[in-house]
Amino acid sequence: MGRNICRIRNDLNLSQEEVAFAAGMKRSYLSGIELGRRKPSVNALERLAIALKVDPRDLLAPDIRSK
Repeated sequence: MGRNICRIRNDLNLSQEEVAFAAGMKRSYLSGIELGRRKPSVNALERLAIALKVDPRDLLAPDIRSK
């Protein structure tokens, strides 16, 4: 999930700071999610999906590049 968030964020050319602000969370929290050190709540996932303008399922999809 963290890899998906990072990939989508980078594809949109957005910084962690920009996405975190739009999602109403701290940049350090978003960084922890992207690194797999934090497990976000369903509410946080929804806010991230809205900030990234994607379907929440896109954040949860298996990372096909890791296979």
